[in-house]
Amino acid sequence: MAKRITPAMVADAIGYTAQAIRVAMQQEKMDLGVAYKPTGRQWVYRIYPEKVKAIVGETKMKEWGY
Repeated sequence: MAKRITPAMVADAIGYTAQAIRVAMQQEKMDLGVAYKPTGRQWVYRIYPEKVKAIVGETKMKEWGY
């Protein structure tokens, strides 16, 4: 199984809360990947490493193993 970057990881790296990252992705105000509801109840977040790298930098990405 491939590693995933979570909203909490991004939030910690940039000084936001995980909830702020999730809401921004849901409202399409932060372009980190996609947020969707496949079952109609729970949100799923797919965060793309190349988009996060532009925000957090290469050093943090290496810490995460990317």
